[in-house]
Amino acid sequence: MLDRNFVMNMVQKNTDISEYLMSIYNIPVQMNAKIITELGAGESTFALTAAANKTGGQFYSIDMGKGAIERFSPNTLSLFDNEPRFHFIEGDDREIVKTWNKKIDFLLIDCDHTYNHTRENLETWPHFV
Repeated sequence: MLDRNFVMNMVQKNTDISEYLMSIYNIPVQMNAKIITELGAGESTFALTAAANKTGGQFYSIDMGKGAIERFSPNTLSLFDNEPRFHFIEGDDREIVKTWNKKIDFLLIDCDHTYNHTRENLETWPHFV
C-alpha cells in the first residue's frame, strides 16, 4: 500500500509538483479526511492515495484518462491495482459533478488549467466540501 514513505521518495524527483507533495499528503491526513477527491490525476494521485490509506478514507481521482498518472512516473499504474481506497473515475469533471452525490472532506483541483474550466470547477465542486 502507498504510504508516507512512498510520498517522501517521490519528493526527491525534480518535477513541477514534487515540492508540494508532502503538503498534499499532510493536509488531508491532519484533517482526518474520509472522502478525498482530486480533479486531474498525476503525481498528486500517489500522495492522496497514501493519505486515504492513513486516514482510512476513500479517494476519488477524476480525469479524462489514467495516462496522466504515468506521465511522470512511468510503469506505476499497476501500483493502484492493490489499493482498495483508490477509485478512478474516467470522464470530464464538469459532467461528473452533475451526478456527484458524496460529501467531500478534501478537494484538490488540478486539472485543465484554463480560466473557463477552472472557473466552472470553482463554481460547482465546492458545494460538496
